Amino acid sequence: MADQQHHSNPKKPQHTTRNWIIGIIVVLIVALGGYGYHLYASAHDTVNKTQAPLKTKKNKAATKKADKATKFAKPISLLVMNSGTKDLSASDIHTDTMMVMTLNPEMKKTTLTTVPYNTMAELVGSSDKTVAPINTAYTKGGADMSVSSVSSLINAPIDYYALVNVNGLTKLVDTFGGVDITPTETFSRDGHDFKAGEKMHMDSKTVLSYARKDSITSAADLNTTEHQDRQQQVIMAIFKEAASFKSLTNFKELMKSVQDNMRTNMSFDQMVTVFSKYRGAMDTLKKDTLAGTQTKVGDTTYTVDTTDELQRVSDSVRTSLGLNKKTLKNEETKLNKANKDFNFGTDNATGYKISVN
Repeated sequence: MADQQHHSNPKKPQHTTRNWIIGIIVVLIVALGGYGYHLYASAHDTVNKTQAPLKTKKNKAATKKADKATKFAKPISLLVMNSGTKDLSASDIHTDTMMVMTLNPEMKKTTLTTVPYNTMAELVGSSDKTVAPINTAYTKGGADMSVSSVSSLINAPIDYYALVNVNGLTKLVDTFGGVDITPTETFSRDGHDFKAGEKMHMDSKTVLSYARKDSITSAADLNTTEHQDRQQQVIMAIFKEAASFKSLTNFKELMKSVQDNMRTNMSFDQMVTVFSKYRGAMDTLKKDTLAGTQTKVGDTTYTVDTTDELQRVSDSVRTSLGLNKKTLKNEETKLNKANKDFNFGTDNATGYKISVN
């Protein structure tokens, strides 16, 4: 009897220790789960402040289709727009920069295609089929008209959009602790020296100094190749830094920095999906620009693009989305056909006529 008691006693502390360990594990799981939910809910609330869904039937259908595609990490497109307007609820917002970003995680490739500020385009959704500088689309019809007009211009689907103002861009750069950019030209501005080929770690003030033009005397000045290249570099550097963020905590911090300075039709779940599944698309970054001719029609300065150039960009964007090439036929190609004698390739050429009949 004494022997049995002697052998049974050691089991008690083992059993107690095991329960104690299990108890700690359960508490940790509950605590971590609660913290994870808190982060998720907090980030969700932050993103909700930036959301402004598209409204037209066609755009809503494209977004819904893209939502399904992201579950399988299929290629998607995003219209990135930047505005100097601080208040994104204002009624007179002009988009200073418009870029079509395609993310292809299968090819591990991202393409950023700039659509110049005053590109001549049909404002799709206007009652009278207005042809105007494309940056006025947001003023006249908000994100829906911007998305529809760019999509029609290059005959490629636009799944999502993101409008960020200058405050948003600077806050993003500050959140990252700066971004790395290698200048493509040598110049000095605002006390900053930029040297071609020498990588710099730039804070938000340096980035703004680098990206802007020396002096803007007309709308056409915003379309210089150098200015466009620098804008592309800044946007690409920001997206590359965003792709390096690893956790929901980082994501919440990122979104909080721009919640009052960004509008997008992406839901919180879509952002999390893209955040987690599309970072590999940043392995290879390619930039392109819709290159046109500067001309004046009446009192308005436009960039007009040849049908061949429009077709080239259309083919490039569609290919990056895994789509077949398709012959471009829109209001712009119709106008080009009517202006076959116009001297494309010579800036300040005259004689381009607009007719939408």
